[in-house]
Amino acid sequence: RIACYNIIREREQKPEHNKEEKEMNEKKNEALKAYKEAKKQVLENRNETTWKAYCEAKRACMVLGIRI
Repeated sequence: RIACYNIIREREQKPEHNKEEKEMNEKKNEALKAYKEAKKQVLENRNETTWKAYCEAKRACMVLGIRI
């Protein structure tokens, strides 16, 4: 418990950590939004271009650790 408390306290004291975490969350949100839009496009009209965009968006989410 003490170790967890120390980790939390260290994170609160490091504003750059919060900034990096915020930036990562923004990237994740953008990637998820792009994935949902690409999936919508594929379901409406499946062709090579939309399929590639869908696969790239899905890959970006997987790289960022987003579970789909």
